[in-house]
Amino acid sequence: MYVKKITLSLFILCVAFVGAAQQKRKVKYVDISHSNSKETTHTFLDSNGRKISVKQTIFDGFNSIVTYTPTGKKKTTEMNFDGTRDLWTNFYDAHDNLTRLEYYNFINNTRFVASSYTYDNKNRQLTRAEYDGRGQLQNLKTTVYDDVKNTDTSVWSYNLLHQKSISKFDHKGNEVFRELYEGNDTVAYTTFKYDEKNRQIEKK
Repeated sequence: MYVKKITLSLFILCVAFVGAAQQKRKVKYVDISHSNSKETTHTFLDSNGRKISVKQTIFDGFNSIVTYTPTGKKKTTEMNFDGTRDLWTNFYDAHDNLTRLEYYNFINNTRFVASSYTYDNKNRQLTRAEYDGRGQLQNLKTTVYDDVKNTDTSVWSYNLLHQKSISKFDHKGNEVFRELYEGNDTVAYTTFKYDEKNRQIEKK
Protein backbone atom coordinates (compact mmCIF):
# COMPACT_ATOMS: atom_id res chain seq x y z
CA MET A 1 0.00 0.00 0.00
CA TYR A 2 2.86 2.35 0.89
CA VAL A 3 4.61 1.53 -2.40
CA LYS A 4 1.43 2.28 -4.34
CA LYS A 5 1.17 5.69 -2.67
CA ILE A 6 4.77 6.53 -3.58
CA THR A 7 4.19 5.40 -7.17
CA LEU A 8 1.03 7.49 -7.43
CA SER A 9 2.82 10.52 -5.98
CA LEU A 10 5.68 10.14 -8.47
CA PHE A 11 3.16 9.83 -11.33
CA ILE A 12 1.39 13.03 -10.24
CA LEU A 13 4.73 14.85 -10.01
CA CYS A 14 5.69 13.67 -13.49
CA VAL A 15 2.37 14.84 -14.94
CA ALA A 16 2.75 18.21 -13.25
CA PHE A 17 6.32 18.55 -14.55
CA VAL A 18 5.35 17.71 -18.13
CA GLY A 19 2.39 20.08 -17.96
CA ALA A 20 4.62 22.88 -16.69
CA ALA A 21 7.18 22.21 -19.43
CA GLN A 22 4.49 22.33 -22.11
CA GLN A 23 3.06 25.52 -20.67
CA LYS A 24 6.52 27.06 -20.69
CA ARG A 25 7.08 26.01 -24.27
CA LYS A 26 3.83 27.53 -25.52
CA VAL A 27 1.82 30.19 -23.71
CA LYS A 28 -1.76 31.07 -24.60
CA TYR A 29 -3.51 34.24 -23.52
CA VAL A 30 -6.25 36.56 -24.72
CA ASP A 31 -5.09 39.91 -26.06
CA ILE A 32 -8.50 41.38 -26.79
CA SER A 33 -11.92 40.42 -25.50
CA HIS A 34 -14.82 42.75 -26.23
CA SER A 35 -17.73 42.25 -23.87
CA ASN A 36 -20.19 43.78 -26.32
CA SER A 37 -19.15 41.58 -29.25
CA LYS A 38 -17.74 38.17 -30.06
CA GLU A 39 -14.36 39.53 -31.14
CA THR A 40 -11.41 37.84 -29.45
CA THR A 41 -7.72 37.52 -30.18
CA HIS A 42 -5.55 34.69 -28.87
CA THR A 43 -1.77 34.92 -29.12
CA PHE A 44 0.54 31.91 -28.75
CA LEU A 45 4.16 32.45 -27.67
CA ASP A 46 7.17 30.16 -27.47
CA SER A 47 9.33 29.80 -24.36
CA ASN A 48 11.34 32.89 -25.36
CA GLY A 49 8.25 35.05 -25.60
CA ARG A 50 8.33 35.11 -29.41
CA LYS A 51 5.03 35.14 -31.25
CA ILE A 52 4.14 31.80 -32.84
CA SER A 53 0.60 32.41 -34.01
CA VAL A 54 -2.41 34.67 -33.53
CA LYS A 55 -6.02 33.53 -33.88
CA GLN A 56 -8.66 36.21 -34.21
CA THR A 57 -12.42 35.76 -34.26
CA ILE A 58 -14.35 38.83 -35.45
CA PHE A 59 -17.86 37.34 -35.43
CA ASP A 60 -19.55 33.98 -35.93
CA GLY A 61 -18.36 32.37 -39.14
CA PHE A 62 -15.26 34.55 -39.58
CA ASN A 63 -11.84 33.94 -38.11
CA SER A 64 -8.22 34.22 -39.11
CA ILE A 65 -5.06 32.46 -37.98
CA VAL A 66 -1.67 34.09 -38.54
CA THR A 67 1.63 32.27 -37.96
CA TYR A 68 5.11 33.76 -37.71
CA THR A 69 8.71 32.76 -38.43
CA PRO A 70 11.27 32.51 -35.59
CA THR A 71 12.46 36.02 -36.53
CA GLY A 72 8.97 37.50 -36.18
CA LYS A 73 8.05 37.72 -39.86
CA LYS A 74 4.53 36.83 -40.90
CA LYS A 75 4.54 33.30 -42.34
CA THR A 76 0.96 32.28 -43.10
CA THR A 77 -2.49 33.87 -42.91
CA GLU A 78 -5.50 31.58 -42.97
CA MET A 79 -8.96 33.12 -43.31
CA ASN A 80 -12.25 31.30 -42.83
CA PHE A 81 -15.51 33.01 -43.77
CA ASP A 82 -18.93 31.83 -44.91
CA GLY A 83 -17.74 28.41 -46.05
CA THR A 84 -14.56 29.63 -47.71
CA ARG A 85 -11.05 28.87 -46.50
CA ASP A 86 -8.07 30.77 -47.91
CA LEU A 87 -4.38 30.54 -47.08
CA TRP A 88 -1.71 33.16 -47.83
CA THR A 89 1.91 32.04 -47.42
CA ASN A 90 4.98 34.31 -47.32
CA PHE A 91 8.40 33.04 -48.43
CA TYR A 92 11.68 34.69 -47.42
CA ASP A 93 15.32 34.49 -48.46
CA ALA A 94 18.30 33.94 -46.15
CA HIS A 95 18.26 37.66 -45.27
CA ASP A 96 14.58 37.64 -44.27
CA ASN A 97 13.50 39.52 -47.39
CA LEU A 98 10.04 38.64 -48.68
CA THR A 99 10.51 36.87 -52.03
CA ARG A 100 7.09 35.40 -52.80
CA LEU A 101 3.47 35.49 -51.66
CA GLU A 102 1.35 32.46 -52.53
CA TYR A 103 -2.42 32.04 -52.34
CA TYR A 104 -4.28 28.76 -51.83
CA ASN A 105 -8.01 28.06 -51.66
CA PHE A 106 -8.89 24.86 -49.78
CA ILE A 107 -12.39 24.58 -51.22
CA ASN A 108 -11.56 24.46 -54.93
CA ASN A 109 -7.88 23.49 -54.56
CA THR A 110 -6.65 26.65 -56.33
CA ARG A 111 -3.07 27.83 -55.89
CA PHE A 112 -1.13 30.68 -57.51
CA VAL A 113 1.69 33.13 -56.87
CA ALA A 114 0.15 36.48 -55.97
CA SER A 115 3.37 38.51 -55.93
CA SER A 116 7.15 38.13 -56.15
CA TYR A 117 10.11 40.32 -55.16
CA THR A 118 13.83 40.64 -55.93
CA TYR A 119 16.61 42.48 -54.08
CA ASP A 120 20.17 43.68 -54.61
CA ASN A 121 23.18 42.65 -52.48
CA LYS A 122 22.28 45.41 -50.01
CA ASN A 123 18.79 43.92 -49.46
CA ARG A 124 17.12 46.80 -51.29
CA GLN A 125 14.04 45.89 -53.26
CA LEU A 126 14.63 45.94 -57.01
CA THR A 127 11.35 44.57 -58.34
CA ARG A 128 7.84 43.85 -57.14
CA ALA A 129 5.55 41.88 -59.44
CA GLU A 130 1.84 41.20 -58.89
CA TYR A 131 -0.14 38.49 -60.69
CA ASP A 132 -3.78 37.56 -61.20
CA GLY A 133 -5.30 34.14 -60.49
CA ARG A 134 -4.20 32.87 -63.91
CA GLY A 135 -0.57 33.78 -63.32
CA GLN A 136 -0.69 36.77 -65.65
CA LEU A 137 1.49 39.71 -64.65
CA GLN A 138 -0.68 42.70 -63.69
CA ASN A 139 1.69 45.16 -62.04
CA LEU A 140 5.46 45.53 -62.05
CA LYS A 141 7.51 47.98 -60.02
CA THR A 142 11.25 48.36 -60.68
CA THR A 143 13.66 50.51 -58.71
CA VAL A 144 17.18 51.63 -59.64
CA TYR A 145 19.60 52.90 -56.98
CA ASP A 146 22.67 55.05 -57.46
CA ASP A 147 25.72 55.51 -55.22
CA VAL A 148 24.18 58.30 -53.14
CA LYS A 149 21.05 56.28 -52.28
CA ASN A 150 18.78 58.13 -54.67
CA THR A 151 16.22 56.00 -56.44
CA ASP A 152 14.43 56.01 -59.75
CA THR A 153 11.30 53.91 -59.91
CA SER A 154 9.20 52.68 -62.80
CA VAL A 155 5.74 51.13 -62.41
CA TRP A 156 3.58 49.56 -65.07
CA SER A 157 0.09 48.22 -64.53
CA TYR A 158 -3.30 47.60 -66.14
CA ASN A 159 -6.32 49.79 -65.47
CA LEU A 160 -9.99 48.72 -65.43
CA LEU A 161 -10.14 49.12 -69.22
CA HIS A 162 -7.20 46.71 -69.55
CA GLN A 163 -5.00 49.52 -70.80
CA LYS A 164 -1.35 49.29 -69.88
CA SER A 165 0.21 52.32 -68.20
CA ILE A 166 3.84 53.03 -67.37
CA SER A 167 4.84 55.64 -64.80
CA LYS A 168 8.29 56.80 -63.75
CA PHE A 169 9.10 58.39 -60.39
CA ASP A 170 12.14 60.40 -59.31
CA HIS A 171 14.20 59.70 -56.18
CA LYS A 172 11.78 61.82 -54.14
CA GLY A 173 8.80 59.69 -55.14
CA ASN A 174 7.32 62.27 -57.53
CA GLU A 175 5.75 60.93 -60.71
CA VAL A 176 7.61 62.55 -63.61
CA PHE A 177 5.82 60.92 -66.54
CA ARG A 178 2.98 58.55 -67.34
CA GLU A 179 2.39 56.71 -70.59
CA LEU A 180 -0.85 54.93 -71.52
CA TYR A 181 -1.05 52.15 -74.11
CA GLU A 182 -3.70 50.33 -76.07
CA GLY A 183 -2.00 47.23 -77.35
CA ASN A 184 1.43 48.43 -78.49
CA ASP A 185 0.25 51.96 -79.34
CA THR A 186 0.73 54.96 -77.06
CA VAL A 187 -2.59 56.76 -76.61
CA ALA A 188 -1.59 59.27 -73.94
CA TYR A 189 1.65 60.70 -72.60
CA THR A 190 1.77 63.00 -69.56
CA THR A 191 4.73 64.71 -67.89
CA PHE A 192 4.90 66.38 -64.46
CA LYS A 193 7.19 68.98 -62.90
CA TYR A 194 7.65 69.94 -59.23
CA ASP A 195 9.17 72.78 -57.25
CA GLU A 196 11.81 72.44 -54.53
CA LYS A 197 9.10 71.53 -52.02
CA ASN A 198 7.85 68.66 -54.22
CA ARG A 199 4.66 70.52 -55.11
CA GLN A 200 3.38 69.83 -58.62
CA ILE A 201 3.71 72.95 -60.74
CA GLU A 202 3.16 71.58 -64.22
CA LYS A 203 1.27 68.78 -65.93
CA LYS A 204 1.14 68.42 -69.69
